[in-house]
Amino acid sequence: MNKDLRILSAGAGVSQIRGTTVSGSTGAGIPKHVTDIGTAMSNASTGSTSTVTVTFRRDPTDKSFAGVKVWAKGYQGNQTPTLIASGTDSPITCILNNTGESLSITTQATGNGGDAPISTAPTTGLTLPKSAAGGTGTSTSTSAITLKTNGTANSTQLVLNLAAGSNVSLAESAGSVTITVTIPNLDASKITTGQIALARGGTAADLSATGGTSQVLKQASAGAAITVGQLAASDLSNGTTGSGNAVLATAPTISGPTSDTVTLTAAAPTVAAAQVGLGATTATTANTGANGAPPAQVVGYLIINVAGTPMKIPYYAN
Repeated sequence: MNKDLRILSAGAGVSQIRGTTVSGSTGAGIPKHVTDIGTAMSNASTGSTSTVTVTFRRDPTDKSFAGVKVWAKGYQGNQTPTLIASGTDSPITCILNNTGESLSITTQATGNGGDAPISTAPTTGLTLPKSAAGGTGTSTSTSAITLKTNGTANSTQLVLNLAAGSNVSLAESAGSVTITVTIPNLDASKITTGQIALARGGTAADLSATGGTSQVLKQASAGAAITVGQLAASDLSNGTTGSGNAVLATAPTISGPTSDTVTLTAAAPTVAAAQVGLGATTATTANTGANGAPPAQVVGYLIINVAGTPMKIPYYAN
């Protein structure tokens, strides 16, 4: 049986299935890379995690675009890119542990025909917080602080959470960093605990509950802490011998620890009117007075000692 074999002429319309290649993409059905990527960080769970937000811009005319995969390199010690989040539009968020690591964040566009090459995908950086308190609170640094040497940025050193200022200087030598801190003027009211050492002009003691009438500051020995108390007669360095009470200038009462005695060792002083001076010198003669003879009867005798010999002085009734 014969059948007609028809041959299509050149230029005849024929429906064909072809892949679609978007301008700027790397193949049929592969989306273009996103642009203008950025990262931000906020507290998630204080003491353990942070919320990482990734933003980007996509070409709205790219019909092959279906979403974005977010990869992190350096997270938890892994130098191979690790998928941490994905989404269909900006922004995309995820929660990461506060490991204190510096990460490389890559955003890879995905499409119905495959993914854009990750090797040429846009990348940005991010440093996770790490502190004893954890989280991104007041004790946590959430961004890198440039290490400076004498006020000049030093890009060869690792990041240190301390920057040079008016009171802090940093110096690097043989791979180590020397930190010099100058203590500024400090108001005395800021000191609320402890005692200031003697070597720094302090008393090395808390004197807030001491003091009172006749109380003085004392230091018992070289380098000893300051104490407070009343001076004894023996504490007077211009005394001669003995111990006990000091003689007051007005109406003194003389008493000693063992006996009520006074020893005179010098000649009687010359005194003014209405005064009496006593001394240790003696004489064997005397001049006649003008007030009559002594009474015949005495009341008694004062016992004295003159140059080692006991003597008696008579006294009379008033």
